[in-house]
Amino acid sequence: MRQRLPFQDIASAACLAVAIAYLIAKSTFYDGEGGDFLSYWTAGRIWADGGDPYSGRFMFLARRLFPGSSLAHAGPHGAAPWFYPPQWWLVATPVASLPADVALCVWRAGNALLLVLASVALARALPRAGVPLPGWAMPVFLVVAAFMTPTPMALAAGQSSILIFAGYCLYARGLMLSERITLAFGLFLLLLKPPFGVPAAAALLLLPHGRSALAIAGTATLVGCLPQFAANGVMPTIHGMLANTASYGTYPPNDPFILSGLNQIVVHAFGGGVPASAALLPCVVTSMAAALLLHARNDAGAEGGALTLVLIALTVFFMPLHVYDFVAIAPIAILATAFDWPVRVAAWLGVAICLRPYLLAGLLPAALGNGIAIILTIASLLALTAAALALRDTLPQKG
Repeated sequence: MRQRLPFQDIASAACLAVAIAYLIAKSTFYDGEGGDFLSYWTAGRIWADGGDPYSGRFMFLARRLFPGSSLAHAGPHGAAPWFYPPQWWLVATPVASLPADVALCVWRAGNALLLVLASVALARALPRAGVPLPGWAMPVFLVVAAFMTPTPMALAAGQSSILIFAGYCLYARGLMLSERITLAFGLFLLLLKPPFGVPAAAALLLLPHGRSALAIAGTATLVGCLPQFAANGVMPTIHGMLANTASYGTYPPNDPFILSGLNQIVVHAFGGGVPASAALLPCVVTSMAAALLLHARNDAGAEGGALTLVLIALTVFFMPLHVYDFVAIAPIAILATAFDWPVRVAAWLGVAICLRPYLLAGLLPAALGNGIAIILTIASLLALTAAALALRDTLPQKG
């Protein structure tokens, strides 16, 4: 007699299909300009021609090639400069080999696929690390990651936030299963955005089994920097990158008033924001402290899941982030299943807020300030609460 599929299996398959269909629709049929992606493409074009994207040529080319785009009008004087680190050569140069419109479609589709693969990789790692998962957990995690507002925003803008999401998923898997190459690749992706990558790299310094992965990721990052260094010099590159990042907060899209986390708290308390350069130090110090504490557990599975959850929470709290950056918070939803209900509730509430933050922001009085930044700051505080509770549950108990 033919055996019926359990309702849970049917529902899980349906969730998986809906999430994939949604991502395909958002990545294939969206007709936006992809302003952030155009900055990657422009840098890649300059590198392909042997130039320096940290020079004024980047802004000149952005205005000439994409005069009507948000990239060309990011500030009062036109285009913003190139802010990203030089290992982006490995990413930007290949995509710039295609026409910009074609490359944008490929970028969106590739990011959507990466989100699916990274979600599955993390979900499948948890049972192997000793964390039992119900059959619905992986499809629901994928649905949440796909449908939360930051994800379609990242796809629309052609942003790199999904690379950070994938980086955290692979970082967690690599730690939990002691997969050195997976961990190294996850860290390499995170280092594409230093506010996410530097704390994650600093934490691995204190984990003996993480140092070899750190060395691999560091080597790959250095290799990615070599073409820029060879063509334009090491010190001119560093000087140009620092000069560009110093001007980051002067462009309207990066106004501290609209950025979340500790920055938003300081805006309300003192009227001024916290630059990313100032927020990075406490984020690194607390990340290293968490790694040092968790290393005492001597359990790769528990240590890896807890450490990744803590790193995500610390980063989304300390670093001033945009809405699309909050796709990075999604992995804590499934990592929290390794812990008791207080951790789960705090993590799930934080992620749930990110599903429709603009809807919640609309409920706040205008007098409070930027509603979306406030709502995302609440999400970061809930993630921080989940991290503190996870640390309490994971650390060895005295007595």
